[in-house]
Order: sequence, then structure tokens, then C-alpha cells
Amino acid sequence: MTQVTFAQRVLLQVYLFETESCCDILTVDSSTGGTVYSGTDGPDGVEASALSWSSDRSNVRGGFKVCFT
Repeated sequence: MTQVTFAQRVLLQVYLFETESCCDILTVDSSTGGTVYSGTDGPDGVEASALSWSSDRSNVRGGFKVCFT
């Protein structure tokens, strides 16, 4: 698992989100229960203090590009 923690809450902007829906998971704020995103449903417009990513690496999709402000 890979995790990124921000110094303050940020607003996420999704430009691309295409992951394997069963097994490649982006979680927003996992330390507080978190919200899980996969498939083509990305966290566009969501505020976050942390992101974590896990993958089973079995199938390759387009990936994701998530930026923040």
C-alpha cells in the first residue's frame, strides 16, 4: 500500500480514473474510516487529508491522474 498525507485538507480534481474495480483501490482519508474509489468512479471534487492506494497488480487499466488544490 502507498499512502500520501497532506499538511492540510486539499480539494481533489480527477483528470483520469480507470482502475480494476475489484482489486485496485484508492482510499480517501482511511484513518477516519475512509471512502473507497475504484473502476471509473474517482474522487472528483472531494476534500481529503490523505490518500492511500492498493493494487493486486493482476490487470492493467488506464490508471489515474488526481491533482489537488
